[in-house]
Amino acid sequence: MTFENGQLNWIAGFIWNIADDVLRDVYVRGKYRDVILPMTVIRRLDAVLEPTKAAVLKLNDQLDEAGVANKEGALCRASGNAFYNISPFTLQNLRNRARQQQLKADFETYLDGFSANVHEILDKFKFRNQIPTLVEADILFMLSNPPYGKSWKTGLERMGGKKDLSDPRFNIQHDGDELRLITRSSDGQLMFLVNKLTKMNHDTPLGSRIAEVHNGSSLKNCELSAGQIREITDLFLQFEETDRSKVFPNAAFGYWKITVERPLRLRVDLSESRRETFRRACLDAGEGPLADAVDRTADRIGPGPHFDFNAVKDAVKSAADEKGTKLTAKRIKLLQTALAEKDEAAEPVIKKKTKKSVEYEPDPDLRDTEQVPLLEEGGVEAFFQREALPHVPDAWIVPDKTRIGYEISFTRHFYKPAPMRTLEAIKADLLDIQAEGEGLLDRIIGERNPA
Repeated sequence: MTFENGQLNWIAGFIWNIADDVLRDVYVRGKYRDVILPMTVIRRLDAVLEPTKAAVLKLNDQLDEAGVANKEGALCRASGNAFYNISPFTLQNLRNRARQQQLKADFETYLDGFSANVHEILDKFKFRNQIPTLVEADILFMLSNPPYGKSWKTGLERMGGKKDLSDPRFNIQHDGDELRLITRSSDGQLMFLVNKLTKMNHDTPLGSRIAEVHNGSSLKNCELSAGQIREITDLFLQFEETDRSKVFPNAAFGYWKITVERPLRLRVDLSESRRETFRRACLDAGEGPLADAVDRTADRIGPGPHFDFNAVKDAVKSAADEKGTKLTAKRIKLLQTALAEKDEAAEPVIKKKTKKSVEYEPDPDLRDTEQVPLLEEGGVEAFFQREALPHVPDAWIVPDKTRIGYEISFTRHFYKPAPMRTLEAIKADLLDIQAEGEGLLDRIIGERNPA
């Protein structure tokens, strides 16, 4: 998943705001980094190592049985990285530990399982000093980056399977009904979210904030119905849509990024001085015969200025053909850049022409991009007809360059600009100021020059 800088800054800011909620009263604000930074590093290392975890554990057992002492190189090759972890744990299965002391012991075992180069990083962070505080405050993993599209079938079977899973985090009583918040085993992202929901604090004025970075796999694989989703929000969030809290469909954050082109328009001046300048450019490029063809063309069609580059090009081609000089793409480009000049009043330059259509040469300086919301009524075409063509009727969209992207824009969805003042109100204020100033100059002058 690729993020633009603005999105990365938003995620970073959101994470630090969550830290303010979760770590407040446990750490002073200046010490948040002692927890957030190492935990972010550990989670990323854990995610990278997860695909080869089983292979590393198997090889480590084999090396131990063989009495091999120097295992680092072999284990790195098995992990596919310059580091590894030989503990039986991952951050995902550590979360199943209900007792705090057991969690502390297992988490320390997990850290001990990293290779020496990772230990060096953790020692620089002095992260082990934070573990007792985190466990005592029950705030270990309130921030997570779940494995995208990763199966949790093994964990599900270990916990009893869907039918017999009795973990209170995923079996909730609500209004006399039992809700089983269990997603399909092929994607465990939503299970991370449900687990964090159970840790939310409902007994403070601020409540809790949780952050979880998702890709789209949990949305595609989700088995929860709309009714179940509503029950979850009612249960955990007591959600009420207001000006400051809303539920949006995914498409509300999506957009088509379209590329809008406009034609290149060129004016050609065939005056003697202009042709001399062009000849120097041709000689520098080793294209003297092209300059000769332009001179012959000027004799036939006059100095101009000519506002149809296409007609001038055809005339130059005829003059060049007479002397056996081909008008190649390179020579046409030389005509455009060294002889012609841009002019909005000129005719569009034709790039390709068939019996059914005409394709124009785009002007890079006039190229523009637009973001069209996926929920735009009528789609890209309706947007283009309404927003672009009335202002630039010669514009067109390049379909092959259209891309789909997503962004979370709080301004677009929540910002309400203050209404502009009416002309009557502004006029009244001006009249009041004018009235206040009437006679002021006379009074000032009078004070300086008393009678």
